[in-house]
Amino acid sequence: MFKSYSSKSSALKGAKRAGLEPSAVYEKDGQYGFDQSDESAAPKTVVNGDNSPEDRDTVPLTLATYVGQPEPEVIMGDAASQRKVEKNRPTQNGITRPSAGGKCRMVWDECDRMVAEGGVPTPEKLKAWADANGQNPSNAQIELYQWRKYHGITGRVKVAAVQEPAQPTT
Repeated sequence: MFKSYSSKSSALKGAKRAGLEPSAVYEKDGQYGFDQSDESAAPKTVVNGDNSPEDRDTVPLTLATYVGQPEPEVIMGDAASQRKVEKNRPTQNGITRPSAGGKCRMVWDECDRMVAEGGVPTPEKLKAWADANGQNPSNAQIELYQWRKYHGITGRVKVAAVQEPAQPTT
């Protein structure tokens, strides 16, 4: 099987990683590459597992092989991803409201609460809320802008200034 690369230098690096000599690289149909046999395509095994210099050249580049730990099993569908996605969620301005029970929906609910109390959700307020509630501040800011787009809010929103009663002039 021909393993192709867009440049000769990339092909040389690939051949070196595959344990081949630089002379194995050649050009075919405008692409550089080398022939990869079935035994070179198979992942190489750990020699002794102690991260020795011999191992560094013979093991695939995964953290678990260098640390000596078994590869983590990929678990699909943990508890967080088992929540139900609401059907027929409202969509406005091309944005669909997040499903109830998720972290994104928590941010949207906080924005709705701020507006209900007469405030304006800002990145500063939401980042403080996110830190206090164990949420990711960056996600809170991103969701704020999605919430704003959903509600059609563009540009800066001025906070209604509290008007002091006029002092009578005497």
